[in-house]
Amino acid sequence: MAWQLTKSLTRFRSLVNARWPNRDHTSDGTIGDLAHQAETSGHNPDDTSGSKPEWNGDPDTTPEVRAFDMDVNLGEAGTTAQMLVDHLIALPNLGSVFRYIIYNRKIYRSSSGFAPEAYTGASPHTEHIHFSGAYTQAADDNTTFDFRLDEVGDTVAQLTGDDAYVVWNTDNCVPMPDWHPNKPTNDAITAQYALYIASNEAHAANVGAAALKSQVAALGVSLLAAITALDNVDEVALANALVPALAAAVLAGLPAGTLTSEDVESAVRNVLVHGTEGP
Repeated sequence: MAWQLTKSLTRFRSLVNARWPNRDHTSDGTIGDLAHQAETSGHNPDDTSGSKPEWNGDPDTTPEVRAFDMDVNLGEAGTTAQMLVDHLIALPNLGSVFRYIIYNRKIYRSSSGFAPEAYTGASPHTEHIHFSGAYTQAADDNTTFDFRLDEVGDTVAQLTGDDAYVVWNTDNCVPMPDWHPNKPTNDAITAQYALYIASNEAHAANVGAAALKSQVAALGVSLLAAITALDNVDEVALANALVPALAAAVLAGLPAGTLTSEDVESAVRNVLVHGTEGP
């Protein structure tokens, strides 16, 4: 009977190919070569006379290979194999489909929570990533696991047309000019973007106002009380030193990208002048 890659790894390979259509396949591999056949390996099929698979305990009788080697060249500027590995090992429940991953002299085992360990095998695995399927029938047949490959790398640079319009604008939060080559003609996309901008601006305003008021109050109350008790204070010099320091502390506590440092400094000055109930 002919061997086959497990359904789970076959699907993973298809998802990888769809996400990186220009990737290099030179170092891809599934079935073991002569060197693999001479030793126990996930590249050797189970349920096969004379074969040395890593696991031969599934209940079916189908000869299956539970290892997929993937070339490290993803064909996408700025996106590396290590970025893919780091993304995968952080996924919840990855151990339900992968037993271990080997890349660049490190092995990541499900039994160790996919923490990196030194790998000293004959191949340093610098030209490919080795993916080993988990040792269960459910893992063999899992064709629904969400690998979230769209979150890896610079996906914006790879998009065109309406998709690029939505992503570009959600990242930059400004309207795309009519002359832009990715300006959409799809009314549904335009409406979706308009809803996004409205909700994003409302969220930023709410987060910014609440966070600024609470954090400036917490940081400044005791400090301002001490300042008012002092004599001969150079108020201008003090304000010029105090506002940037308070703004930096506030900015560090806000969600990334919510407000600019200039926005925060302006709001801090406003709160200091008018109080937490001011404009």
